[in-house]
Amino acid sequence: MQRVLSLLIILLISAPINLLGEDISVGCMFGLTGDSAAFGKGELDAVTLATEEWNAKGGINGKKITLEVEDTATTQAKIVSAYKKLTEVSGHKFIMGPTWLETYQAIIPLAEKKHVLLITPSAEGHAIKHADPKSPWALSTYYSSEEEISRLLGALKQQGAKKIVGLYTEEPFFLLVRQMVEEQAKRLGLEVVYSDNQAFGFTGFRNLLPKIKQLQPDAILAMQSAEGSVLDLLQARAEQMPNVTIVGIHDFAGFVNKAEFKRYLDKIIFSKFVLADPSFAIRFKQRFGYEPILTHSNAYDTANMVFTALANGKDDGASMREFLLNSELKTVTFGAVRFTPSGMINTSKVQIQKISAGTESVLSAVAQ
Repeated sequence: MQRVLSLLIILLISAPINLLGEDISVGCMFGLTGDSAAFGKGELDAVTLATEEWNAKGGINGKKITLEVEDTATTQAKIVSAYKKLTEVSGHKFIMGPTWLETYQAIIPLAEKKHVLLITPSAEGHAIKHADPKSPWALSTYYSSEEEISRLLGALKQQGAKKIVGLYTEEPFFLLVRQMVEEQAKRLGLEVVYSDNQAFGFTGFRNLLPKIKQLQPDAILAMQSAEGSVLDLLQARAEQMPNVTIVGIHDFAGFVNKAEFKRYLDKIIFSKFVLADPSFAIRFKQRFGYEPILTHSNAYDTANMVFTALANGKDDGASMREFLLNSELKTVTFGAVRFTPSGMINTSKVQIQKISAGTESVLSAVAQ
């Protein structure tokens, strides 16, 4: 009997944590401070919502899910230290996040070397650099910008535009967008008469527009990530080129509801992502008291993917990656989807909006 008890104790000591009746801890990295905080805080809230919903139904195979969260602070140095804390100290083999991975890619080689799986809700998959694109260790549940740009420029073409200008924030995501715009414009027969990159937070458009005005464009693509830059461009447009259309991507959906933008909302076209399951937004607002924005539904989907993989016994980076890359997954953002072999979701539900004299309406509905 004593021998049996001794053997049982040895087995319990050496058993995985999940078999000992303890909580299942999942590592997360989100931008809770710095420039990405508006996205990162909501990403954490969305993951929290998914966690609460799973725990209310019994967790994962009877085990409660807990989150170990690190703030990336929207800096390269902090994102590396947060990653090392979760992997080297806490021993996590997969991580939800980080926010804006395409801009802060220093941890990708570290993850590839140790086979730690990163699953980010807010990085354009085309911009993520893998050592081997056919064997990715960084997956993205974010939207496809290719489809977004195609729909946006197609709508602009239908409005009669012929000559366009592109103004882009100088960062990996918008440099990728610039490349997509120039490729799609050529396909559609739109002439790009001027393109330029600006530093994040640039507010010198009053000095730039006189040069652009001489080119007589029909539209200016305001591909800027900083709210202040977009407002500065709208103000300069109102003063110097009031008849030119301003074109924006999904970020505009957040800008146009702000009080300081109201007087400049005319002749604007922008893209907007539409959720496959609108009930997520209702549940999110009921729980946290505010409307979810871009990347929040993607973070919710990320959590559900991870928890589903864990429920199927995939509790390390390699097995979870294999499961996610080879399964059809249910999402509130896209519906049922599959990852591409390079670890991205190559689809988006894009709607094109227009604003005329302060009134917003649908210019082109989601393609069915």
